[in-house]
Amino acid sequence: MHPAISFSAYLSSLPLQFLLWWFVEATFTLFKIMRFSLAAAYHLLGTGSLIKTFFKPWKNEYREGLVRFSILMGMFMKTMLLIFDLFFFSFLILTEFILLLGWILLPLIVLGGVYAAIFS
Repeated sequence: MHPAISFSAYLSSLPLQFLLWWFVEATFTLFKIMRFSLAAAYHLLGTGSLIKTFFKPWKNEYREGLVRFSILMGMFMKTMLLIFDLFFFSFLILTEFILLLGWILLPLIVLGGVYAAIFS
């Protein structure tokens, strides 16, 4: 019984398969992971509920004389939390962009290092 493809043909197709995996399949998987991490951060920080309840009193305090103060305190605290969320999301997006850029450039860096090691 003979194999469908020869061993030398298989070996010659490996670099193309690796590049296809690295730049297409793994990059899309990395995008999915980044999307899920952003969704998890959005969910864990409660950004949606902070926006939905922005004009509600802090801790649902409805005692007479404290309603206006509780609403203003709630708006102040939720504004501070939303600013923190904005900085956190900006940091997360910047980190994910750097990781993606590093992922894409890593094979080129390795090839450049091999080239420099051979021809220097």
